[in-house]
Amino acid sequence: MPGGLRKTIKIDVVRFMIKINSRMVAWAAVIVLMALIFSFSAQPAPKSNELSGQTIRCIAKVTVPDFNKLPGVQQESFVDSMQHITRKTTHFLIYLLLGVLCMIALLQYRLKIITRFIIGFFICSGYAISDEFHQLFVNGRSAQITDILIDSCGIVIGIAMVIVINQMRKRLKNNPLKTPSK
Repeated sequence: MPGGLRKTIKIDVVRFMIKINSRMVAWAAVIVLMALIFSFSAQPAPKSNELSGQTIRCIAKVTVPDFNKLPGVQQESFVDSMQHITRKTTHFLIYLLLGVLCMIALLQYRLKIITRFIIGFFICSGYAISDEFHQLFVNGRSAQITDILIDSCGIVIGIAMVIVINQMRKRLKNNPLKTPSK
């Protein structure tokens, strides 16, 4: 086998292995996030409320002036008043991230943008639906249609962000900014 052909074959094999590895890493990130979501959903209501409360307290200590100086009753009242919005915001953000990761994984394949969007949306929203169904079997938890809608909004925005950034990256790659001449 001529040296040039051998070198070409080696380069092609390396490129193929890099592509396979990047696909595996991208899908692994999606699966890890899904497992994290599953673990949060598997928490009984009291434990989930406690985790949300701890998160709210940590954020309040940084964002609410003199939060630590408030009497305990007022701190608890504040935490309780923030539970609902914190939970819904978390739903939105975690599924936005899932949409981003899923779309990044789908960028590893030669597909049309709309095909990627549809596949990504169905993977992520299907998971959101299954996650809400899973919560029916967890002590003190329930399935909420509104959570699926909030999750879906996060998914769409996450996927759209990746599409926009990817399109901008392609345009810059094809039309690099000209540097001013001296």
